[in-house]
Amino acid sequence: MPEVNPFAPAGAGGPRSPLGAKKHQLILLHTLVAIVLSYQLLFSETPLLSSGAVDFIVLGLLGTMVGAISLPAAVFKKRWLVPAVALFDTAATSSIIYLSGSASTNLYVTYFIIMLIAAIAPTLNQVVVISLLLCGAYAGVLYADLGDLTAARRSHLLQVPILLILAVFYGISNESVRKLGRDRSTLIDHLSHRRRFERAIRNSEHKMRMVLEHSLDAFVMMSEEGLILEWNREAEALFGWPRAEVMGRRLSETIIPPPYRQAHEGGVRRFLRTGKGVLLRKRIEVEGLRRDGTVFPLELSVSPLRMDDHTVFTAFIRDISERKEAEEALKRSEDRYRRLVEVSPDAILLTRTNRIVFLNRAGMELFGAVSPEQVLGRDPADFFHPHADRAAIGAVRRSLNEGLALPLTELAMLRLDGSPIHVNLVVSAVGDGEALPSMQLVLRNITDRKNLEEQLRQSQKMEAVGQLAGGVAHDFNNMLLVIRGYTDLLDEDRTLTGEQREAIEQIRQASERAKALTSQLLAFSRRQVLQPKTINADAIVLNMESMLRTLAGEEVELCITPDAGGGHVKADPSQIEQALLNLAVNARDAMPHGGRLTIATDRVELDDRAIKDSRLEAKPGPYVRLRVQDSGIGIDPEILPRIFEPFFTTKPKGKGTGLGLSTVYGIIKQSGGAITVASEPGKGTEVALYLPRVEEATEAAEDSPMPATVSGRETVLVVEDEPGVRTFVCAALRRHGYTVLEARHGIEALSLVQAHVGPLHLVITDIVMPQMSGREVAEAVAEIDPSIKILYMSGYTDDAVLRHGIVSDAVNFIQKPYTCEALLLMVRQVLDGKLVHAQAC
Repeated sequence: MPEVNPFAPAGAGGPRSPLGAKKHQLILLHTLVAIVLSYQLLFSETPLLSSGAVDFIVLGLLGTMVGAISLPAAVFKKRWLVPAVALFDTAATSSIIYLSGSASTNLYVTYFIIMLIAAIAPTLNQVVVISLLLCGAYAGVLYADLGDLTAARRSHLLQVPILLILAVFYGISNESVRKLGRDRSTLIDHLSHRRRFERAIRNSEHKMRMVLEHSLDAFVMMSEEGLILEWNREAEALFGWPRAEVMGRRLSETIIPPPYRQAHEGGVRRFLRTGKGVLLRKRIEVEGLRRDGTVFPLELSVSPLRMDDHTVFTAFIRDISERKEAEEALKRSEDRYRRLVEVSPDAILLTRTNRIVFLNRAGMELFGAVSPEQVLGRDPADFFHPHADRAAIGAVRRSLNEGLALPLTELAMLRLDGSPIHVNLVVSAVGDGEALPSMQLVLRNITDRKNLEEQLRQSQKMEAVGQLAGGVAHDFNNMLLVIRGYTDLLDEDRTLTGEQREAIEQIRQASERAKALTSQLLAFSRRQVLQPKTINADAIVLNMESMLRTLAGEEVELCITPDAGGGHVKADPSQIEQALLNLAVNARDAMPHGGRLTIATDRVELDDRAIKDSRLEAKPGPYVRLRVQDSGIGIDPEILPRIFEPFFTTKPKGKGTGLGLSTVYGIIKQSGGAITVASEPGKGTEVALYLPRVEEATEAAEDSPMPATVSGRETVLVVEDEPGVRTFVCAALRRHGYTVLEARHGIEALSLVQAHVGPLHLVITDIVMPQMSGREVAEAVAEIDPSIKILYMSGYTDDAVLRHGIVSDAVNFIQKPYTCEALLLMVRQVLDGKLVHAQAC
């Protein structure tokens, strides 16, 4: 603690440090000792030393005085310094008194020196010890002076205890003085410390006030009674209340909206009662009230503080209007994009470290998931089809592993149930500041498109094959017509032998088999002429039951379940029967060791969804379905797409022509229907025929009475670009009395019509010819002479009026290859005015 210099003039200087006071006292006392001893020695009447020795000792004493003054302050920290100075001064005093020869003189100077030396002792114990030593030294001086203590005067002997008593007294007095000094120094230090503390508090309060005043948050302090104690500048700006007006007001009535005031006051009372608060020491969002009545959102943090014997509440308040607006805008934006993602028809997946962490509703539908958990957490590679394109799989894997974007890629994948799907896939990186970004996958289901493309390719292939087959059948029919026609003409010769007639019969039978083959080709190519009627689907199946049982054999169980409910279709009955027979034969052959053959009918409604799911090439509407199902060996999936191709067969050589299913395909397609095949190796096959359902109608009788004769005398023009056919038709007509004109094409035919003199009764024309079609020839002839009748003939129907097997405008048609008898009969009926529908002969 700092001490006051007792030797300093009043008002001079301030408190000294303990080290400075100690140094000052020691130097002062030693200086006094040195001066008194020098005076004693210099002015002694009977010194024992010479004047030179006296001068030397005096100079030495003065030198010690100067040396003590120049000692550094650090020396005075040593504990041995005070005893050392005391011993030195004691020894010097005793020696100087002896050498001055003044032992018997008045010892007042010695008293003073002894008291000063005793006074410098730090403690009372040291005063006693030093005083005893000094008294002993003084006794020694007396002894030396008198030679015998017994001879000393009594006054001299009494000086020894007096010196001791005086030294102790002054030591005690000095101790008291020092204690008072220490107490005074302590008090001064305490007061100084308090002043510094108060100054620090004022500085701290000022700093705190400055911090609160310049805070970006409003600061409010409230008492237990709910009164406002503090209100900073930001609070003024936030709530619109000046500090002078708001101090002492109730907080709840100032900044809290009315609906929340009761809850606020209840919360304060609960805290004061229990010491617990639900909203204390937390950041909460509430509504505040401005002076103008505006309610706005704010963020609040309240803390209780214990001050003396009462509690205050401090609150930091921040206006979060802009933040709430930004949050609302962000929320609206997120909702908008969430809705876009959710309603997107494309599947959107988000992956992180090759794990799916998000998918939208379309993604669930794509994979057939009931809940997102069935997909979340899985590797997208889990859904890759094992037989998908290797290059596409590698590109997707590389994109996901390396965080690279991937342009539009087609990929085969699997749904959760294992069914295959085809998707168009785009991968992009979604940067979020991480080393490995999240990856976004956008997948579009193109399975339907792929199926339609496959159906289109299949349809185009079948159409191309059908055109080829139809063209072959057409040309083949022309050749068969010539072969069969001349065979009939030869057979009319009565001069032929039996062997010759047998040869002619073999030729006829071979041509019939060839005709059946071309008929199947035409059925596949949908270019044969049908005779559609409104028929009952159940009835046609039931009428075939006996034939089907015979065809199936004893080892096959036949089950016929007609359930079309009187459903009617418009089709050629013979062709539908042919289709069912072909399917039954295939089903029987697929069950070499027996099995079950089921033929069933029912009524179905096909909508867009059902058509898509069944991959039907049909239009929405009501249909009758004929199903032929067997429990045979099934069809390998690899060859399933080829089963409708002409001449494609898996049967051993000689067991089938490969035209059975192609014929069924052509018949159903030409009848406006559709066909599907479902098969599983080892379990069987089901073929479903879909025919448009129509209302029941009464069919007019079409049987015409047979004419009495097939001969005639009329004039007939034959227009045919095939020389062999034209020659045969002309020969057959001439043989039966007709006058025949021949034309190789339409232009020549029109020239003959215009140049012919006399009546022209009939024009027989092929439909498909170069330069002019048969329909164009007929229209041109009708312009010249409307009374001329027309008879069309063709190996297949390719004209607009005969397309789809529907005969319109009451045209007459005979299909190649026909017999000579059928030709003559048709010519006669047309000439007699009996209109006939398209007829296959």
